[in-house]
Order: sequence, then C-alpha cells, then structure tokens
Amino acid sequence: MSSLRTKRRIPSWWTCAAVLGERRLTLPVFVLAMADMIPGRPLAGQVSPAVKSWLELLLATPVVCWGGWPFFVRAWQSVVHRSLNMFTLIGMGVGVAYLYSLAATLASELFPVSLRECTEN
Repeated sequence: MSSLRTKRRIPSWWTCAAVLGERRLTLPVFVLAMADMIPGRPLAGQVSPAVKSWLELLLATPVVCWGGWPFFVRAWQSVVHRSLNMFTLIGMGVGVAYLYSLAATLASELFPVSLRECTEN
C-alpha cells in the first residue's frame, strides 16, 4: 500500500522564492520589533504603537503563511500518520505564536493591561 502513495515534494523554486521573500519582509519586522533596543532609540515617536503593531502583523503574515507552509504541511502529515516529530513542534510553535500575535493585535482588550500597555496611547 505504501508503494501506491505518492509523496509530494515541495518544489525548489518555492523554497528559493520563500527564502528571498521572507528576508525582504523579516528585516523590517525585526527592526520594528526591536526599535526600542537600538541605542538612542532613533525610531521612537516615528510611528504610533498601534500602527506599529498592525504594520508588524501585516509584514509577518506573508512570512508565516508562505515561509511556514512547508512546516505546516509536514506537521499535519506527522499528526495524520501519528508520527510526531520536529516538524510537529515547529508547525505548532509557529502557528500558536502567530495566532497569539493575531489575537493581541485584533483583540488587545482581552489581555491584561500590563501586557498591552505598549500598544495603547
């Protein structure tokens, strides 16, 4: 029966495009997220915290969806085959972190004030 199954491989062009696309979007997300850690805080006051949060979400979404897709596929396959492995952990970790960020951006009032004070003015 295993000989009848065809394994779907991720095309190499997908991987190449994902890596290049991720790099272009990841750097701005990283700079926005770590802006307060840059000595002298040159980006302080340039963008409101709410806009910054939405901008980070908009830039991170394609990275998670496109770059994380191979991990989500492999994680799902490992769950279906009841063979949990590292792809399961990576897929769950990326998915849960993204969903948490999505909830924190869309419904920040659900979180304690101490966790959301950086996104409110």
